[in-house]
This record gives sequence, C-alpha cells and structure tokens, in this order.
Amino acid sequence: MLSACPDVIAIEPTGGSAVTPMAVASDFVAQQLDIEAELRAGANRLQSVCKKKAITKPLKESTETVLVQSRIRDKAASLAALESRLTSVTSAHQADVQKSKANNCSAIDDFFRKLGGTTSAMTGNCAALERAASEAKALAASAQQYREISRKRMDIFREIADMESRGCTRAGFTGKMLDLYDQNNAPAENGVVRLYEALIDRLKADDSRPSGSDPR
Repeated sequence: MLSACPDVIAIEPTGGSAVTPMAVASDFVAQQLDIEAELRAGANRLQSVCKKKAITKPLKESTETVLVQSRIRDKAASLAALESRLTSVTSAHQADVQKSKANNCSAIDDFFRKLGGTTSAMTGNCAALERAASEAKALAASAQQYREISRKRMDIFREIADMESRGCTRAGFTGKMLDLYDQNNAPAENGVVRLYEALIDRLKADDSRPSGSDPR
C-alpha cells in the first residue's frame, strides 16, 4: 500500500525520445490519484470493521490520539503552504502567457481565430501564443487537481484517526500509516513546486523555438 512516488519525473529526452511537459504533469497526477485510491480503499475497509464491531462513540482521548490529530493538522498546514506556492507559480505563468498573447496577437489574427480559421491563416507568432495559452491553462488545471487530491488525502487520514479513537484499530495505527505514507510520498510532496517550475521552464523553452521546429 502507498506506493513510492518519485520527487522528480524526467522531462528530458531518454532513449532518443522526449516526454512532453503536459504528459509529465498528467502522469504525475495519475500517480497521485492511484495513491489516493489506495488510501480510500484502506479507510473503507476500516469503516467495515467499525460497523461489524458496532462502534459508534469515540473513546476517551488518549495521548496517542491527541498527538496524531496534531500531526495531521501540522501536515495539512504544511501541504497548504506548498499548494499556495504551487498556485502562485502556475497562475503567474498563465497570466504572463495571456498578457503576451494579448500584446502580440494582432487584430487580424484574432479575427481569423474567432471565425475558426486555421493556424495557417494566422501569424506564426500568434499561433504559438495560442498554443502556449492552452498549455498554461492545462498546467494550471493539473496543479488544481493535485491540490484537490492532496486535501482529500488529509481528509482520509482524519477519518482513520477518528476510527482509531473509536477503537476500530489498535492504538498508534494512524501514526504508523502516516509514517509509511511520508516515507514513500514526502519527496513527491516536497518536490511538487520544483516539478511544476521545471515543466514551465520546459514549456517556455519549447515556445521559444522557431515555428515548425521539432519541440523535442
């Protein structure tokens, strides 16, 4: 359970082929969804145990319960800070691209775009900026999806801690789950901002290439 997730996903060519930034972002989010699904499945199994034991009322709070709840709060706060930085990074990139597009796309390019004109009917510069704006929007959406996944995980850990407080698990179970989770996933969480910054740098490098050149 809780498969390891690398903190850096290669975005440079390997074995003669390149991985696009958007493909990297998609793969990263897919990994995070898999981890969330594993956590949810485990929490659901614990819920079944609680129902079979007919346990509904919390026990008197133990020191371990108080400590693990505090640990979850601290972890959620730390993740929220990372998520805020991630939002700033992707939003700033999207705003920069939109500004560049607004400043550089000529009226005639905009006219052709609204009419559904083909890329060949538009200047190469505006067509590239249209593509960059689409990529920036998709990357921001990917980051938003990651934030939602991250928050759902903390909700799951809160559920598990609550079940432990009701005697559904052995004392210390939630803490051990958090230890295992951090061991496998803390590098990815701590490196998520660096990952998206690297993806943005790669997108900028690709967008700076002459129109028609191979982005790889």
